[in-house]
Amino acid sequence: MSACLIGFGQGVLFPLLILKALDRAGPYQGDRAVAITSSCIFIGQFLSPIVLDGIGGISSNPSIRFQYGVLAIFILITVTITMIILLKHSHQLSNRISGTT
Repeated sequence: MSACLIGFGQGVLFPLLILKALDRAGPYQGDRAVAITSSCIFIGQFLSPIVLDGIGGISSNPSIRFQYGVLAIFILITVTITMIILLKHSHQLSNRISGTT
């Protein structure tokens, strides 16, 4: 069941990432945007087990549950920092808009 959910998540996420990259790329840079995005995805898939094994080796805890727990903490920290930055940016943008009108 979990393999199906992971496959479904990747099937939804990959096209979404490609579309977002294409939206930000110029009209003649689409192929380059898709190539860079795909390369980064595959590099992440390659490095994931290496990084997780490194985390297990450094902590002397080879349990996969521990490794994914550490990964979840880092993702939570990253999402929190990203949300703070986005909220700060939207607040500055709304101040600019209200200040100019």
